[in-house]
Amino acid sequence: MSRSRVVAVGLVAGIALSLTPRLASAEEPSIPLDLQAQLSAKIVEYVESPPLGGGDQLPLGILVNARDAESMRAGVELRAAFARVSGSSRRTFDAQIIQWTSASALTDEIARRKLAIVYLTPGLSSTLSAVVSALARQRVLTIAAVDAYVAGGAILGFELSSGHPRMILNLRQAKNQEVVLRAALMKLVRIIE
Repeated sequence: MSRSRVVAVGLVAGIALSLTPRLASAEEPSIPLDLQAQLSAKIVEYVESPPLGGGDQLPLGILVNARDAESMRAGVELRAAFARVSGSSRRTFDAQIIQWTSASALTDEIARRKLAIVYLTPGLSSTLSAVVSALARQRVLTIAAVDAYVAGGAILGFELSSGHPRMILNLRQAKNQEVVLRAALMKLVRIIE
């Protein structure tokens, strides 16, 4: 094999290896987390039931997998994003990071902290069914940072469609968690069941 061919093969192999982790990551948010926080702040205005807190401050839990660095990074980034949104919105968010340990611990944290929203970060795919089972008995709005989580049982998420952010709604899960959204929002989302 000629030297130039060896260099070309090595270059192609190097590029393929450098792209592999990025392509293999199905849990990467398709919409930047900062934009997700901004959109989520607008969405809460369309929630009819359950009532999302009587005051101006809305308790929000950001669920992370402590064993996953990306999940932890996303949790910190979301908490900061909701702090920025709180500074520019009429409603503020009390965003708290919650580490996933078990279904019973999650339901205890929801009750103890009186959470109205639970935000699911990347890194939860291996425990998503347990998370969804725990949340099915809770009247909380669940929002997923990863669009694939909506099909897995989160109520709302975001996807990229023709270069623009678009909301996805899991109608079955919304009914299971007794979350009712105004009709005006229903016209703006892609509904899955």
